[in-house]
Amino acid sequence: MFFHVFLADPLHTSFPLPPFDRRRVRYVYRIELDAPTDATDTALLEEVFRILNIDHPRDYTERSLSVGDVVTIAESRSYVCDFTGWIRLTSPVKRGDLIARLRPTEATADAIRE
Repeated sequence: MFFHVFLADPLHTSFPLPPFDRRRVRYVYRIELDAPTDATDTALLEEVFRILNIDHPRDYTERSLSVGDVVTIAESRSYVCDFTGWIRLTSPVKRGDLIARLRPTEATADAIRE
């Protein structure tokens, strides 16, 4: 099973988590796991979280997974990492959706203006 990882840009540090905005994430990684067919989404997400925070693959050069980051499961459902658990998005985030993405400095400036 494939998972796509999108990092929040900039990293979210405020509580509560701001509303999800596709313009504020960037695609960084695709990971494949041998997952049991009866595994719950929560179990799958927790395994991806564990791998990207504890057992970084050699080719993964980004920061650890954190609040506001998105994991898409099998290109059919996406979840945002929350302060405690995961929040399912109403539609999946796909790589092709992120054509016009803000650069980090623009995203930070945008957040300050709001």
